[in-house]
Amino acid sequence: MRNSLAFDCDGTIFADAFPGIGAVEDIHKLAHEYIRMRHAQGWACIIWTCRENIPDKGNYLDDAINFCKENDIPFDYVNENPEGDFGRPDLVRKIWCTEYLDDKAVNPLSLQTHI
Repeated sequence: MRNSLAFDCDGTIFADAFPGIGAVEDIHKLAHEYIRMRHAQGWACIIWTCRENIPDKGNYLDDAINFCKENDIPFDYVNENPEGDFGRPDLVRKIWCTEYLDDKAVNPLSLQTHI
């Protein structure tokens, strides 16, 4: 199976300013480079966000997709699992991947140093 990276948007590839698109700070630029590196290594990249397009309110998901396009952040999927999803997209509701890139993430392997 192909390796994959799922990445969040708000707070991860730009500052959290929902419903807008936040500023790009140095930490976000590092995330951009990491995504580009993984994609260049042949990994599938997945935009993994709670943003959605809401009629008469805003195209929040499209804003994030356009941000990625404008900033040369590669992605292969948007809120969906990569190929090889057992032929049933409805089978798995959670995005599954090799790595998750999210500003809210806590690695359980690091918890022993915090407890």
